[in-house]
Amino acid sequence: MQHHLCKVALLTLFVVFIYKGHTQEPFLSFLDNNMDSVVQAELKRWDVPGLSLGIIMNDTVRYNKGFGVASINTPEKVDEHTLFRIGSLTKAMTCATVLLAEHREELSIQNKLVNYFPDFHLEKASVANVLDLEDFMCGQTGLGAHFGDFFYWKTQKEIKDVIPTLALFDYQEKIRYRFRYNNLAYMVLGEVLEKSSGVSWAGQINKHLFEPLEMSHSFPYQSLVPDKLAIAAPHFKDGIIIQLPAENIANMGPAGSVLSTSTDMLKWLRALLSLEQDRERVFPVSVLKKIRRPHTLLGYRRSKSDSDQLRFLFYGKGWSISDEHQRLHYSHNGGTDGFLSQLLMIPEEGFGVVVLTNSRSHNLAEGLAEYIRKVYFQDSTENYFEGLFDEFTNDQKKENDLYYSLRDSTQKQKTLLELEPSRLGVYKNTGYGTITVLQNAKGATLHFNAHQNEVTARLALKKDNAYHVVFDSAVLGHTELRFYEEDEQLKGFYLSMDNTSYYFQKQP
Repeated sequence: MQHHLCKVALLTLFVVFIYKGHTQEPFLSFLDNNMDSVVQAELKRWDVPGLSLGIIMNDTVRYNKGFGVASINTPEKVDEHTLFRIGSLTKAMTCATVLLAEHREELSIQNKLVNYFPDFHLEKASVANVLDLEDFMCGQTGLGAHFGDFFYWKTQKEIKDVIPTLALFDYQEKIRYRFRYNNLAYMVLGEVLEKSSGVSWAGQINKHLFEPLEMSHSFPYQSLVPDKLAIAAPHFKDGIIIQLPAENIANMGPAGSVLSTSTDMLKWLRALLSLEQDRERVFPVSVLKKIRRPHTLLGYRRSKSDSDQLRFLFYGKGWSISDEHQRLHYSHNGGTDGFLSQLLMIPEEGFGVVVLTNSRSHNLAEGLAEYIRKVYFQDSTENYFEGLFDEFTNDQKKENDLYYSLRDSTQKQKTLLELEPSRLGVYKNTGYGTITVLQNAKGATLHFNAHQNEVTARLALKKDNAYHVVFDSAVLGHTELRFYEEDEQLKGFYLSMDNTSYYFQKQP
């Protein structure tokens, strides 16, 4: 009962908005005369190899262009048909696919997870019996933020392993108590889709989203992309911009593996914005309303346009939702190694923006979408990018300085760190697999055995039993490990990843 009363209260809060007309001529003039130069200048400032930008207004594509290169190793230019990995923008697509399945009466988002997986058990039985599909769509499962990413991201595990993995977690937070962003939740939804219909998540997103929306350049997995199509390469800034290998992230499917183009993402936006348009819709009205419905309260913040006003923040079904200028703003970003994207839509204005980039080392995707929103509403943009860039650079510098200092010290130290022989060997976490601690010419090293490609790190003493874990790849950065002893006997270690401390037990 409390769960449903909460939903009613949230919905009541949002019916008080008053629609006001908005003059769009100045914005259209900006697109025609200034948009290209702004993007080109910011690409250079942020050192981003390539970007694709699309803008839709009142059911019409007003801007759709590519800039820069698809890869720093080739001269191929980015255009509106270049494919990018869209990362977590996939989540809203997965939620829409679930809602369409509900409309076809194949499932209900109020169904409990145990309805589909009767063997799913948790130490806290009350948790297993209460969790419903909507909890997984809206970040209210009790799973910690990014909890479990380490088990799956670029590892050899498959999506089908996600349900057994859930049973390994300690659900310390109350269900529906607060929002926690978690990728595994959407992987669960992908499994439910297949359980309820016999058709995989990939098959359903193709049949019920990409095909009816004519998104012919959108694919659930990179392995499905025809060779003739251009795919942007991933990049990362490790002192200088470097190109990364294209890792296989198919096992994250429903949480973030989709590839698309700005052209296709504008078709997705057009469908989402169709509720206000007097035309035939691909999505039923009831589904569109559920897609947009605010659900989980995140908190509040000062208004971007008026600092004296408080604005509420919600999470919906794959969307962050806020109110500004007396309108609901829906947005989400998407990041995978080497890619960063941003989607923004304001339904009452029929307005949407998509930004796709092939680098992760910047804040340009979200920043550019916000800048365009400011221009649209005629808010001040004075020194906007300068301030954003300085803030990002300062934050990155602190993090990078620590990482590079640790990496240099572990690579160049004259006296290599030597661990006690008892600390060497194999350690196991049931969810992840094994990590091997070795002593070699590089000092004390960790080898992450469950990952697709070799992932290694070096240890640097922090204090007592705590060590810095310095990954050889700057993409992974650094973290912390602490050996655990009981009665003066080594039992294992705790490794901090994804805001979580994972325990690995020493093997005989």
